[in-house]
Amino acid sequence: MSLADQITKDRGQPATVRIGTVVSVLPLVVSVQGTPFTDVGSVGKLVIGDVVALLGQSAVSADGSSWLALGYVAPSDIAGSPTAAGVQVMTAVQNNATGAYASITGASFQFVKQRANTRIFAQMAGSSFSTSAGNAAEFGALITDNAGVIAATDNTLASFFYNIINAHLSWSGFRYLTGVPAGSYTIQGRFRLSIVAGTVNFDANDRISLAFTEVA
Repeated sequence: MSLADQITKDRGQPATVRIGTVVSVLPLVVSVQGTPFTDVGSVGKLVIGDVVALLGQSAVSADGSSWLALGYVAPSDIAGSPTAAGVQVMTAVQNNATGAYASITGASFQFVKQRANTRIFAQMAGSSFSTSAGNAAEFGALITDNAGVIAATDNTLASFFYNIINAHLSWSGFRYLTGVPAGSYTIQGRFRLSIVAGTVNFDANDRISLAFTEVA
């Protein structure tokens, strides 16, 4: 009997919901009190260890294809829950006249990425000024682990084109970063010229905001 026929036959019976734990994602396998459910459909991205609600398409059939995982009831506690961290600082007087990234004074913080298969939602905003019109700058972050190994090179999070000389102008941007392993990191805000004309500058009137959030 097809799944559609089973659902029609069982029409009016109460829905069946079971709680299980994801033990594999490729293929998706959910363990319910030690019994593996395979060929389970899913809504949303799941990771190993997530506790999920399984909705039965039939109150009678135990066929795995008749179950749908409706996202997680509780996130995986493997290696802890996802984290967020960031910093907001008034900048020091500094400038960059090259296309090479340089560190932004004070724009640094510690970040712990708890899970290996998550992404980082990186946000950056601030203000700066240029000594030349027709200049452009990029702002990003360097991710370094505790051993000093660069886990992710200067990821550009925001860019800005200056068409006014010596005016403090605001910019912002974000990016999803992938491939960063679980671990403890130092995050350092950085800046450079993408069109080399004059300099891009910060002084004590400028503010930098940089934030990282671990997401699925």
